[in-house]
Amino acid sequence: MSSMMFLSIAEKTRILKDLKHRKLQHFNKEYTKLMKLIEEYHFLGDYKEELEFLKKAYIAELDKITMHDMDYERHDSIANEAESKYMQKLFDLKSRIISYKDRYINIISKYEVKDNIKYIEEYLNNEEDELSLILDMIKVIDKEEYQRIQQLDNAKSLKLKEAKVIYLKLHNTCLIKEELQDILPDLRSEEQEYAKILLEQKIIDKYVYREFMHAHYMNQQSEELSKIQESFEKFGYTFDEDIQDNSLHYINTEDNEYKIAIRVDNGNVTMAFTRLVPKGTSLTEYEKAKDVEKANQWCSDFDKIKKVMEENGLVVDENMRVEPSVENIRYEETDEISGEEEIEEKFYKKSGQKFRNK
Repeated sequence: MSSMMFLSIAEKTRILKDLKHRKLQHFNKEYTKLMKLIEEYHFLGDYKEELEFLKKAYIAELDKITMHDMDYERHDSIANEAESKYMQKLFDLKSRIISYKDRYINIISKYEVKDNIKYIEEYLNNEEDELSLILDMIKVIDKEEYQRIQQLDNAKSLKLKEAKVIYLKLHNTCLIKEELQDILPDLRSEEQEYAKILLEQKIIDKYVYREFMHAHYMNQQSEELSKIQESFEKFGYTFDEDIQDNSLHYINTEDNEYKIAIRVDNGNVTMAFTRLVPKGTSLTEYEKAKDVEKANQWCSDFDKIKKVMEENGLVVDENMRVEPSVENIRYEETDEISGEEEIEEKFYKKSGQKFRNK
């Protein structure tokens, strides 16, 4: 008999509350770090809602645990399963956020170069020499700004501060303009028009440029996805519009239980053969063998699709090419209940009892 049976309602409630609190601690720690990252880099803002939704879903999953008809060991087992499931989802999201951030930081980091200023501050001994050298550097880039700062009627320290700020903005703008000139031929027509407007500006706001590059890569990803869709459609495949999210898309096969999970990141494509499994399903060895057989059938189309995608300028990650096996098949849980749970639910309804929360 369960030890929980001899506890009072208040004690059971406290134990459940403590259990949920413990399970949320690790999640909340990672959640807080990601939220700070999103707030620091505003171009990551698209991920905020997804992160908040994930936390709400995890809390809702933990809230399903009740004290009725269960002992503490059962509570702990269910909480562990929920923790494992949602921590994995959180780390998957974290991986996407970090990858997204790094891609843009690689693009914009060179527009925040401060090495020249640091060098001047370290090796010159007084403000007058610093100001003279920085003004010479500004003069090379923009003579009007050089003359404007020369004529400022400010204290030397304020004049030096203004010169440093202007130099960095001008220097960063030069680098941004070099980047824009390089990518201009690859931009869509409306993007080219906006890029030309930026190129005419004396100083380009780095945040405006980040937003522009963010929109550019989102458009690029959409175009890449369209090319992938065309490649698959040539072989009779279609995208499943019902279960895709912002970064992971699913492609239908001839069997509704099997999908191709596909992720696109900056022109690189990764794919995984996936079986959709209702929650609570325990697969037999026969079913697993069938999954491997289905995966082998998919692999026969892989090289043909890969060739079409590469003709469209997409790179398919060869690291995913592995011999199909149970270990290499991706299993994705769905909200549908398994046949076994459906029978049990009908039994409890028929007997007048509530369906047990497993």
